[in-house]
Amino acid sequence: MSDLGQLQREASRQDYRSMARLARSLYEAGGTVRSVLQACYGVDFPEELLAIVEARADKRGPFVTYINQPWGLAVPLDRGGPPSDPHGQEYLEQ
Repeated sequence: MSDLGQLQREASRQDYRSMARLARSLYEAGGTVRSVLQACYGVDFPEELLAIVEARADKRGPFVTYINQPWGLAVPLDRGGPPSDPHGQEYLEQ
């Protein structure tokens, strides 16, 4: 596990990979989806987002187009963890 303080200093919303490294380390430290997203963004996400995360994990969630970063970071280790690389449309998010 990397030093969380260093990862938090390096994390930038403009760089998905840095955010994914931070999220993965937070999960490794025992974080939940809720706590990892809160630590990454500094805000609490609504219950609706967490419900959609669960539904997507069970492959029963709604088919929607969504921005990459928060959804990519909302993947706990038991489901593979946050992808290291952004999906191909990150340029739209930026």
